[in-house]
Amino acid sequence: MRTRPGAPARAGCAVGWGQTLPARTEPGSGRERVRTSGGFLWSPTRDPDTTFAQPNLCVQPRAAPPGPTPTLVPLALRRRTVQVVVNGTTPMASRPSVTLPRVADLLYIALTSIALGIAAWAAIHPEQLPAWSTNGLDRAMRLKLGGFVGASSAVVIGGTLAWAWRLRAPEGAAALAVAVRRVTGGARWLVLLLPIVALWVPKLETSNRWLTLVLIVMATVGTLVASERTLAGWSKPLGDESRVTRVHVAVLVGFMVAYAALISRLALIEHHTLRTHAFDLAIYDNLVWHTAHGNLLGSSFVRGGNHMSAHFDPILAILAPVYRLYPRAETLLVFQSVWLALGAIPMFLLGVRAFGHAGLALIGALTYLLHPALMGANLFDFHSLTLVIPTALWAVYCLESERWRGLAVAVALILLTREDMSFLVFGIALYVAACRRFRLAAILAGTAIVYFVVVKLAIMRDAAIISSGANNSYSYVYFFADMIPIASEGARGLLLSAIINPIYTLTVWFSPDKMHYWACLLLPLAFAPFFAGNKRWLAVYGLFFVGMASRRHVFSLYFQYSSVLLPFLCAITPFGIMALARGRIAGALGVPPSRAAHALVAAMLCASVLTTWKYGALAPNDAFRGGWNRITHSSTPEQDERYVALREIIASIPADASVSASRTLAPHVSNRVTARRFPVIRNADYVLVLKSSARRGKEKKKLGQLRKSTRYRLIGERSGILIYKRRNVK
Repeated sequence: MRTRPGAPARAGCAVGWGQTLPARTEPGSGRERVRTSGGFLWSPTRDPDTTFAQPNLCVQPRAAPPGPTPTLVPLALRRRTVQVVVNGTTPMASRPSVTLPRVADLLYIALTSIALGIAAWAAIHPEQLPAWSTNGLDRAMRLKLGGFVGASSAVVIGGTLAWAWRLRAPEGAAALAVAVRRVTGGARWLVLLLPIVALWVPKLETSNRWLTLVLIVMATVGTLVASERTLAGWSKPLGDESRVTRVHVAVLVGFMVAYAALISRLALIEHHTLRTHAFDLAIYDNLVWHTAHGNLLGSSFVRGGNHMSAHFDPILAILAPVYRLYPRAETLLVFQSVWLALGAIPMFLLGVRAFGHAGLALIGALTYLLHPALMGANLFDFHSLTLVIPTALWAVYCLESERWRGLAVAVALILLTREDMSFLVFGIALYVAACRRFRLAAILAGTAIVYFVVVKLAIMRDAAIISSGANNSYSYVYFFADMIPIASEGARGLLLSAIINPIYTLTVWFSPDKMHYWACLLLPLAFAPFFAGNKRWLAVYGLFFVGMASRRHVFSLYFQYSSVLLPFLCAITPFGIMALARGRIAGALGVPPSRAAHALVAAMLCASVLTTWKYGALAPNDAFRGGWNRITHSSTPEQDERYVALREIIASIPADASVSASRTLAPHVSNRVTARRFPVIRNADYVLVLKSSARRGKEKKKLGQLRKSTRYRLIGERSGILIYKRRNVK
């Protein structure tokens, strides 16, 4: 490297003058290092406003004249022009300490060459990716791929040599070393092309789901390393950008609007292509219709004509006024998408508190909106349980910011969501107790217990903690069938199994399918919730509920049950990231907290985007489901024609007539007093049967009886929909 005495340089960049800084020194307690091309300087403390120095080395502004007592520069000024002073004088040029390229840098160059070649080939021949993934390319294509890799290697290596020649240093090896290190800076990002191209393989997420997660982890770790090195010369402390500006608000609103619009569109496509169901969209549409007309939680689809035989969810009464403006199932689907999008607001505010940086908080909010579990719950019909996600986020934010009135409102909404959300509030109380706020913890726990007892004993038809199905109600013991071998034991059996058979409990918690679920749930959050300290108590109930479950749909990204766990994992993620940024690992590596936080957030964003790509709803993939169904991103002309015919059929049926309809037709006729799912007829005025769904089982048998019945007559058939009418109905 060519040097000259007194030449200026920027701290954190290559020092090409005077004397290269010493190699890494042994850190003292709490000290930070400042990285340059030749080594590091260490500051006495983590405070960005303190100075740093070595026994005979210090950094001072270029404008300051050299002297026996040099002026020390704060760590925050590392981007300013500085010069090194040794014992008050500027040393003469000396030979650089590094003269040969490092093996790691050469490895980066090689991986970059391969990655660029494979990526260019894959962009031109995407149809060959399945064969490439199984090493099944024919001879001609293998040679072509080798040519791409060879060409990219020539470009990268040639560019590196040209850069070394441009430096014109007398020591060729030293010039090559510098050129290789500079090229390596870009190579750190380009190497990420390798796992991304592998993830591009169609259906990889289902054919080799663990490899998919490994590739995402590789890309995430690569992003973490590349981000940290890219930010090596940056040291602005966190907290300087915590002010929320109009730009931040506009970006946040843009994220929420985009999410609500895209997911609402997908939900409506599912509904209009007859891919929503009687259980559960028709049930909720019917009970919201009844609630809007004064019959709280009434529903003709459930036992006893009221949803209290299954759940007590009076929060739906809040939705009733909105529903009356447009009393159809579409209102529920759009409302659910908008409601979940609003959860980005408390997520953003939590990020601002944790990071002290509004920009990083925006990325945290985006990560929440991109989570596959959020989209899965959103696109599986409509459920009151899903509505708890934003209110749980608000509860955590109000608790952290000590907004007690807001906390009271949030807790009230959580309790009104469903009777079992009392356990969710009890989990929040455990966290508050862990923070030694025992009075508040007692209030929250007492409120949750009293509410649950009153609802179970005075309102609902089944007083069991886990509804047992007695008294014309529904049982949920089968959710935990493996942990409750004797169904009559209920919740007592669940706790007993956990105590007397802990080894079997672990096998339930860590079954292969559940392990994949845990990985998919935590990977978009960069596993940061593990490091959130006491805040991990917030996830206790969700972890218990999902961990103990043996019903596969409970531990699936694509059903509503993740709603009891997802909001708390998202809420504590920013705090987990900051704990990592300020922790021992970052300190041992000499990475300042600000730079570590930015690198970790970049890694989290990478993991979130890639997980959403392979397991979310925004991009077509082979894994994502909205409950039972694969999501379609567009409808066919035949489906559009069938939906138009269905709307015309429904328009011809009087609003006060009772209707029995096939399971995918029921959500379209459920906005009336009496609607049922075929094959249950019970003297309905009209019966709508979708021929494609009546080819087997009870529906096929009932349709055969209906054709022979003298009480009903076929009045029409359109687009595969049979229309029967009771004979004595005018």
